[in-house]
Amino acid sequence: MALNSNISAYLEGFRKQHHWTYDQIADAARQYGVQWSSATVQSMEHGARLSDSLSNMLILASSLNDLLEKGGQPRSVTLSDLIHPLPDEVFYNLGRAQDTAAASVESVQDAMAGNPVTITTKVFGLASPDTRGPQRALGQPCFKYRRGSDGDVYRLDFDVVSDHAPTIAEKRAAEKLNMHPYDLAAFCAVRFGHTLEEESYARAGDDSTPQKRGRATRLIIDEIRDTLKRLERQALERGEAELEAQAR
Repeated sequence: MALNSNISAYLEGFRKQHHWTYDQIADAARQYGVQWSSATVQSMEHGARLSDSLSNMLILASSLNDLLEKGGQPRSVTLSDLIHPLPDEVFYNLGRAQDTAAASVESVQDAMAGNPVTITTKVFGLASPDTRGPQRALGQPCFKYRRGSDGDVYRLDFDVVSDHAPTIAEKRAAEKLNMHPYDLAAFCAVRFGHTLEEESYARAGDDSTPQKRGRATRLIIDEIRDTLKRLERQALERGEAELEAQAR
């Protein structure tokens, strides 16, 4: 999973725990010279791109500590807290697109603890046939997709493993589409070359409002639903053709 998803989960939980508003965090951040608004903090809580940049992580952690100190509590938020691994998380995605490197949670935590950086990497995404076995323990089964010369998506089979863990938005969209979350994650990686969140930001714009990104996400989900209907029709047609061929 991308680091911005970890930051999103931590920020949401920590903010609600201390009953802070988006404005309070934005106000604390602006003392460092950044032009954060309540919408900026809200977008970070929803997994915005660039929230996992080192500068933004430093500003966010220090701003949260400032609010703690203002409330009479000790400064306790660390960078490691911001990217605390989610349940069952094994790898952090270090890239933005399909087949980019990922780093093990253990290696990143070791680096954050002040030890010399040695990132143990692996390529994630759709597993190739010769690597399905070793990856199966880390991933989840999902359909295999390919992108045709016409730019459309075609489903091939159900014998592949994805180590691209679904993002928060992909999990929510999967429920609406009645899909396995890992299946949707694999679909987005092939169709868009990145996650559903990143596609929403690409269409709506990095500085867009949550409402505009929400509309973009709904349109994307509708597009995926239409594609899935087409894939189902094609599967039925192939099945009927195979039955006809066997009857001859």
